Amino acid sequence: MYAQAIKILLVEDSLTDATFLQKILQIETSVAAWEVVHVTQLSDTLTYLREDECDVVLLDLFLPDEQGLATLQQVHATAPNTPIVVLTGLDDEAIAIETLRQGAQDYLVKGQIEVNLLVRAIRYAIERSQTLKIMQRQSAAIEAASDGVAILNQDEQFIYLNQAYAEIYGYDSPAELLGQTWRLVYDDDDLKGMARRAALDLQAKGSWRGEVIAKKQDGEKFYQELSLTAIDKDGFICIVRDVTERKRVEEALQFTQFTVNHAAEAVIWTGPDAGFVYVNEAACQMLGYSQSELLVMTMFDIVPDASPESWQEDWSQLKQQGSYTLEAWNRRKDGHLFPVEVTRNYLEFRGREYNCAFMRDITQRKQFEQALRESEQRFRLLAENSTDMISQHTPDGTFLYVSPACRMLLGYEPEELLGKSAYDYHHPDDVDAVRVVHTNILELPETYSVSYRFRHQQGHYLWLESTAKTIRSSETQTIQEIQISSRDITERKRAEVDIYNALAKEKELSQLKSSFVSMVSHEFRNPLSAIVLSSELLERYTQKASEEQKTKYFKRIHAATKRMTELLDEVLIIGRAEAGQLKCQPMPLLLEEFCQELVDELRLSIGQQYQLVFTSTGQGHATEACMDENLLRHILGNLISNAAKYSPTNSTIHLNLIYENDLVVFQIQDQGIGIPEEDQQRLFDSFYRATNVGTIPGTGLGLAIVKKCVDAHHGQVEVTSHLDAGTKFTVTLPLHSSAPACKIPLDIPEFDQAPDLA
Repeated sequence: MYAQAIKILLVEDSLTDATFLQKILQIETSVAAWEVVHVTQLSDTLTYLREDECDVVLLDLFLPDEQGLATLQQVHATAPNTPIVVLTGLDDEAIAIETLRQGAQDYLVKGQIEVNLLVRAIRYAIERSQTLKIMQRQSAAIEAASDGVAILNQDEQFIYLNQAYAEIYGYDSPAELLGQTWRLVYDDDDLKGMARRAALDLQAKGSWRGEVIAKKQDGEKFYQELSLTAIDKDGFICIVRDVTERKRVEEALQFTQFTVNHAAEAVIWTGPDAGFVYVNEAACQMLGYSQSELLVMTMFDIVPDASPESWQEDWSQLKQQGSYTLEAWNRRKDGHLFPVEVTRNYLEFRGREYNCAFMRDITQRKQFEQALRESEQRFRLLAENSTDMISQHTPDGTFLYVSPACRMLLGYEPEELLGKSAYDYHHPDDVDAVRVVHTNILELPETYSVSYRFRHQQGHYLWLESTAKTIRSSETQTIQEIQISSRDITERKRAEVDIYNALAKEKELSQLKSSFVSMVSHEFRNPLSAIVLSSELLERYTQKASEEQKTKYFKRIHAATKRMTELLDEVLIIGRAEAGQLKCQPMPLLLEEFCQELVDELRLSIGQQYQLVFTSTGQGHATEACMDENLLRHILGNLISNAAKYSPTNSTIHLNLIYENDLVVFQIQDQGIGIPEEDQQRLFDSFYRATNVGTIPGTGLGLAIVKKCVDAHHGQVEVTSHLDAGTKFTVTLPLHSSAPACKIPLDIPEFDQAPDLA
């Protein structure tokens, strides 16, 4: 029985028929109550339906103010969701079919109505209407879903699909896929592989879910999450979701994790309590522990001098400085102590604080330094007991006496030097420094030492270390002569140069490492946070979020992933260049066509905020160049992107292509903030940024990549810039590169040849 009364709107102008119908309803007791509202005209019917609701309408087609199917049409238009049962005296099958087509739920002939027929018609009309409403809501939900939904028959042909399904595969409308088979959106091998994986689950459970590779209308492959549900033996319900961006994010994170795990240096993450939260394989090998053992330990277990008090002091220093390097002693699992160089970096992630430490075992370096100190001591001992060159000079520096050791030391016979000034043999760069020591000797009665270069008899220079003191008259205390003991320290100087270069290189690498860590911690933090936050929002609120919100989150993930990929590409390019593995692979190239395509691409990324103008001049418009297209794209792309980054909106950026005989010149001119003159010398150094960039984001790698790529072409890059007046970069490259591959030469720091004063 029905739990509550059914409200009926009876539209009947015949009082006899209306009374008859109400009596029939009173006989039926399976309903708690029948609530009947009786009207006789169409106008009253429409007024009632606009102001009130009912469960069903019993409608006579022929009323005083309207006749025929027009009556049904107006009632259905006014209350499209209310079921209608047509009452008529005409037993006409054609009219009955037409009334059902135009929205009626049933058609009853008045002379044939009985209790069961009427009640069943009313009840079925209400149930069909409710079922139709549910189906309409479900259909609307499916059509509005972001996931693709399709139904395939037993021949794997599409018999239904929503708009999202078509768009996922790059089609404009579902009509383009209706009647087609699955083979249109999957390659045969991918389809066979999916069928093998899904067969067992479909047979056992009737459904299967997994990740597969599909293809779009243009042939592009992409990852999708696929759900299949069998419909008896008639086909499948198929639900798909494009997970390409998610796969890219996962791959980027996996690459980062793999890089850190397999780094040559030990990497250790600790919290404020000094407990380990992450260690890589190199750290485990260095300390002799397994990863599981270290993750339950603290810094106090491996650093013998560390204490909670000193750790808190170090932590405060780390938070204040952000990063610093120190030397310490670590203890291995077997108890052995060894020296390490540690670079600590302060990081914050998800509201928690971390110390990311890079550790390097410097045992060999310490042994080398000790060996150098011992070698220096042995050298001094031998020098003191060897035959040094002894010489005596007048107060102005003229040789009065030279010991025979000068033959072996300098190649001169002693007589060759007598009566000559020592300054005639000094290296021109060292004369001023030696004169300072000479003046001090004459003024103060002390012993002085000085290192300088002295010309050998064969023309080259040797480094001498001379100890000088004055000999004064016992009576007048005036200086009679200057006595000098000189020894050859050329080898020692060479060793110092080697040490200096090694330390300078090590310092440079340490600075690059710190710059890299600082850049990664800063530049990766924002896109990683955007990815994590957007992923969490999609995971938690995927049912509640609107399509606009979901699209915004997916775009945010895509942009962050693209930024991380670009950062990784820049780092990899610099890494290959520093390792001497960045090769120039020239191929035939039409420069004008290449530049025009590049400008068109950059206009899309720059947008409407800048006017990008490309011109080409000189004799060579149809000339085919021979260059490395990939490296050239890095050169021009970075320079134009920088021009846009540091220029005001609505300004103009010029790219000029100029042919000059066997050379080609690219000029990139902007109207930006300019580069301070003091910054221009270091502009192409890795991680270096001009002092006036302010809050404009950047890694400091773009111009370094430009320089490396230009060097690979054996070209030149020059910059002309004035503050607030714009910058012009000029890149000159050979029009044709004959070398099959070009490697970048590594710069070796030179030793400062200034004299060493003691």
